[in-house]
Amino acid sequence: MNSVEKLIEIGFGFLDTGKYKEAITYFNKAIAIDPQSSEAYEGRSMANYMLLEVDAAMEDVTKAIELDPKNHKALSSRSNLYAIKDDHTKAIADLEKALEIAPENIYYIVCLAHSYLIKKDYEKTISLCSEVLHVDTVHYYSLTYKASAFIALKKYDDAIGCSQKLLDNYTHTGELYNNLAFCQIYIGDLSQAKKNFNAAIKLDEAYAYPWDNLGYVYYLEKDHTEALRLIEQSIRLDPSNSWAYKNRALVYLATGRKQEAKEDLLHALELGYTKDYDTETEELLAKEFHYR
Repeated sequence: MNSVEKLIEIGFGFLDTGKYKEAITYFNKAIAIDPQSSEAYEGRSMANYMLLEVDAAMEDVTKAIELDPKNHKALSSRSNLYAIKDDHTKAIADLEKALEIAPENIYYIVCLAHSYLIKKDYEKTISLCSEVLHVDTVHYYSLTYKASAFIALKKYDDAIGCSQKLLDNYTHTGELYNNLAFCQIYIGDLSQAKKNFNAAIKLDEAYAYPWDNLGYVYYLEKDHTEALRLIEQSIRLDPSNSWAYKNRALVYLATGRKQEAKEDLLHALELGYTKDYDTETEELLAKEFHYR
């Protein structure tokens, strides 16, 4: 083993144990001896990333790819950096190149599915997750991303199937119960939805979303007092939850508090409701307040 290989090995050893500055020292030594070492630049990029030096990490990983265009690990790392910068088009391009080089790498497929989910290409997300699930039938992230894509496509029965499989195979969490119950609202099973939202709250009282969603169920049942209590608890836990402001606006509209409803709808828009979900807040503002 030559000295460059040994230096890189030591650098990755420090990287694995969380000693990132020490890792950089050894990758620097390797680069000084061999400026053409793609692996050394890749390792230094990873260390810089862990130190939150994103620009330096991007520069190093790009150099690693220039030196070795078949370095699929570097392509995957750069994809992650592009995702951090919200450039998911470039993130997807790098992951697809990585998969061409290492087509059996499940991690790359799952990351690609997540990028397509963020890009709202739900059919592609489902296709990629199904590819992973053909190999690993209970792969956690594939089931999670597939369920999210099904919800976005309003295929709630399919999403319930994914969520139930997660509950059957993994530790129960508030998030899992919340996601299952959310779908049960839209197939009309309000009783089961209430049961599962309460299970989510019992597991994690600080988790804001089931409080809000349970409040929405009570709104559907026209119990506006309880709906308001639950939604306001959600807002206290997470004041940035645009969905909760939209739901509180629905309760306000149902109880004749139109000005408060308008304020909540406008605030939901400010928080990014339309970007995150759909156009319901804009439609309500147009219908109830002639707001354009």
